[in-house]
Amino acid sequence: MPKQLTKLIRLFLVCFFVISCLPPWHASALENDPAVNEPPQLYSRYAYLMDIDTGQVLYSKAGDERMYPASMTKIMTIVLAIDYLHDLQQKVPITGTMLAGLAQEGASCAGFRVGDSPTVEELLYGAALPSGADASNALAVAVSGTIDDFVQLMNRKAEELGMTGTHFMNAHGLHNEDHYSTARDIAILMKYCMEHELFREIISVRRYKTGRLYSHYNGISMRSGTWYYINTGANGGYNIPGFEGGKTGYTIPAGRCLVSAATVNGMHMVAVAGYSLGATTHVIDTRTLFAWAGKHYSQYALAYSGTRLASIKILDAAPEENEIKVTLPDDVVYDLPTGTQISTESDFVKEVQAPLKEGTELGSYRILVDGDTIYEMIFTAQKTYNVDDSSYYQSKLSELLGPYAFVPGAALIAFVLLLIFSRMIRHAKGRSKIRTVLKEREKMERKDGRGIDEAFSELNEITYSEEKEEM
Repeated sequence: MPKQLTKLIRLFLVCFFVISCLPPWHASALENDPAVNEPPQLYSRYAYLMDIDTGQVLYSKAGDERMYPASMTKIMTIVLAIDYLHDLQQKVPITGTMLAGLAQEGASCAGFRVGDSPTVEELLYGAALPSGADASNALAVAVSGTIDDFVQLMNRKAEELGMTGTHFMNAHGLHNEDHYSTARDIAILMKYCMEHELFREIISVRRYKTGRLYSHYNGISMRSGTWYYINTGANGGYNIPGFEGGKTGYTIPAGRCLVSAATVNGMHMVAVAGYSLGATTHVIDTRTLFAWAGKHYSQYALAYSGTRLASIKILDAAPEENEIKVTLPDDVVYDLPTGTQISTESDFVKEVQAPLKEGTELGSYRILVDGDTIYEMIFTAQKTYNVDDSSYYQSKLSELLGPYAFVPGAALIAFVLLLIFSRMIRHAKGRSKIRTVLKEREKMERKDGRGIDEAFSELNEITYSEEKEEM
């Protein structure tokens, strides 16, 4: 082959490699305002953006397509070690089995050697910061006894979390055709990892140093491969406000990858960027996703737990349970675009007849965004409400008597009034007789001069006889 042609081929290959590593022509617009275009313009073949708190998916690009996760695999290894190894100061002897084949495959390692006995804590940082495959294998053996058993545990956990497009073959993410996942599944896994305080602490750290080891008298100094690119100021890093940490990954088949978490506009989010060819385009895409969400979305509290929605009367039920108070069971929080129209609808029944069976549907409550239902609560009776016998028969009697139901009560009142009136008349007649007798006795006194005491004694006898007749 002529030398000139060889030079041209070499020049072409160099140019191709340089161009593939550089941002495309619109990179400056993205860097100045990552949310200029709708939807976000990304370099990565796979991307996913999800709210950790609400589970909302704000953006997906081939999110369910199979991809190779590379070292993003290690977040599963780390979180399982946190779940199972509670003594962080437990010593884990490094063996040849843990290191077998790593050097030949060009795996990134934290630097542990056979004869070292790092703690579980040191291995966790070793797997997270420098993406150590040696630390990952050591954690796997510490948890399950063998790496193969640990891989089975990884797959069981993936199934438990709903990672339906994932299958693991190792603890570190080195390439294997049967070791795969999806951007969606990695986001689900990261959501679970962020529930662990220790995991959040580990990925937030930029540097870490182990204690004294057999092969490293002064310990091993580690640096975060994720934070190296982000918020590093003068070192040329990419500014991502609210960034909390993450895990990078790289193999030739997987490309550049990054799973990370950040808080933007009150939204706690996880972003996944997979198979990006540029040296830092996976970081640029992560920044783009978070910035795009921050510009176009805000978190809204649409309703609060305990909010009264309705009161339902239960006819013929016992007095202590003749009303159901319907309240909202949970807070309803959503990430919504700016300018969203929010409305609510409810159709609860106002009253229901006992007996009422548990599980009977009594109505629903909906929250709508721009006319589309985003939240719906179907309310059902939480227990059985039986008929109260006394209330039931009283109700039936009232229904039977209808408009005449008041007659017995009115008759009773009239009878009582009549008795009172009769007694008043009799007392009035008695008082009239007394006055007549007194006048007659007064006349008699004037005639025969009898004493007043004798007259009153006679009067008392007459009054007593009158009262006796009334009785």
